[in-house]
Amino acid sequence: MAEPIIINLSDEDGSKRVVDELRTHFSTVRRWEFETLLQEGAYGVVVRIKKKTGLFVGVRRLAVKRALGVDEENQLRNEIKRLKKLRGAEHIVKIVAARDDTNGTGENERNGLERNEGGPETNIARRRKSRLRLRFASLIRLFEKRADNYLVGLNGPVIAMEYLENGTFRRLMARAKRHDIHLPNLVLWSFFLCPRGDVPVLRCKSTYKGIQTMATEILPTEHGHKYPMLDEELRDLLVRCLAIQPDNRPRLQEMLQTIEAAVRTKTAGAFAPYHMREGDAAIKHTLQLLVYDASTTGGIS
Repeated sequence: MAEPIIINLSDEDGSKRVVDELRTHFSTVRRWEFETLLQEGAYGVVVRIKKKTGLFVGVRRLAVKRALGVDEENQLRNEIKRLKKLRGAEHIVKIVAARDDTNGTGENERNGLERNEGGPETNIARRRKSRLRLRFASLIRLFEKRADNYLVGLNGPVIAMEYLENGTFRRLMARAKRHDIHLPNLVLWSFFLCPRGDVPVLRCKSTYKGIQTMATEILPTEHGHKYPMLDEELRDLLVRCLAIQPDNRPRLQEMLQTIEAAVRTKTAGAFAPYHMREGDAAIKHTLQLLVYDASTTGGIS
């Protein structure tokens, strides 16, 4: 059984420090401002920033992600590389910009991290860029002086990603709660293939099957299962993903293989006695209500 212990996650793992650094940084960046925290977890934090409106320029929002420590920074570097390789792929979040100021500007350019150009540059591309920079050095210096280099100055790897207004998982869950709907397992497994950085973090630590985890909300208690309809395999995977100790968390390749296998092989019959809510008609009704018929106003209905 889970034994919840309420803790202050921000103070414990340094996420508050990172959020404060981001808030301070964007308070000094021209035309950009810090808006809110979207997610904090075992690996890092994701915040939302907004580009201030100007003449002929509308509001633009981005999600910015930073890691919490050295090990997490290496994970984020790997994530950046993989997202660059998957640029343009369906259901994969789009990188807008990425930097790693730990290595300096030259290393950033060699790694293709200053802008999202679809991956590391080839030698030919680098030589062409060098020639162009020499030819138009004065113009480039003038442009760079005026440009909004909003990630410059943040130490370590940092990534800016697209932010879909009113299309976040948090808002979807708020609508589901409002309509008293539990999302079907088949939908949850599919969502796992394209995670977004806005999932609420639970601030309650538990021990489950020998693993300390922040997944307390979905764990059984002395009163039974709070979500008996939740797939046990999905619950166990989430427990590991939210594990306190990094060694207990699944590696990216393992997690991808597990999710792909579930999406490919699981059918409604695998979730008896709750199989009726996993059928095509039930899933279509749920998505129609929560996604296609969702309000486009400021509310969540």
